[in-house]
Amino acid sequence: MRVNDKFGQLANRLWGFSNFLAYGYEHKISILNPGFLEFATAFRGSSNQFVPACQVTAINHWVSTCAVVQPISIKLASRVLDYLRHHQSLCWPISHLYIDADEHINLDTEEKLGRSGITLVGGWNFRCPQLMLKHRNQIVEYFALNDRYLRPVEQAFEKAASGGKPVFGIHVRRGDYEQFEGGRYFYPIDRYVELMRSIAERMPTAFIVCSDEKIDRNIFGDMDVTFGPGSPVGDLYTLGHCDRILGPPSTFSHWASYYGDKPLHFIYPEHHSIDDVEGFPEISVSTA
Repeated sequence: MRVNDKFGQLANRLWGFSNFLAYGYEHKISILNPGFLEFATAFRGSSNQFVPACQVTAINHWVSTCAVVQPISIKLASRVLDYLRHHQSLCWPISHLYIDADEHINLDTEEKLGRSGITLVGGWNFRCPQLMLKHRNQIVEYFALNDRYLRPVEQAFEKAASGGKPVFGIHVRRGDYEQFEGGRYFYPIDRYVELMRSIAERMPTAFIVCSDEKIDRNIFGDMDVTFGPGSPVGDLYTLGHCDRILGPPSTFSHWASYYGDKPLHFIYPEHHSIDDVEGFPEISVSTA
């Protein structure tokens, strides 16, 4: 089965790919996702592959060693498969399933997809939450970082954790959130500082701040703050190392929580103190 679309940035691509991986692991079918190629070098499962995939033949590894052949082959294969998708009478084993943005396919209950010939799929809402939990260990192994991407993550977390305090990851999402849903989750930096200070007043806490724009360190005052590595991959996986993660609703922090198996607390517009955040533990300095 070939995943035929690109949706969003890194975290969206991880979520989309991982749902199909879970489906592939469950039903023992091959999954190929050329749309993930631009991120493939960061991850152990995909870095040495012709096309990011699972459960495929040895040709995937063999072609990946040809630096010139790889991009040409992917473009050619994509064009051939797209042509055949529109001319299915020429090749009966090729089928396709493309869904609109408002459509949803539950892969937990779907069993026939990719069972016969090649199936091309496209669309955002292919989901299998139960299979994602069942096959989480395999997915985590596939998306483990290669060493050169992992080192900055470990360095940032070790610096934050060196004082022995719990480390809370703060995902500051600005950038595209000024337009997303009318700016509903485009919070001023002061809002994040306010929430962080309400946590620090409860218990000794170290923070790792991962932001898509530069922030003046002085705005955090005397709080124990470390910045993430500053790259999308580095910040994403640094958040996944933290004891808890806070940020506006986003697939970015959601992936960090899933991968790292860490609690995630979304910050909504009405949240000004950590007391407003649903599910946050009742912890104080006296009981920490």
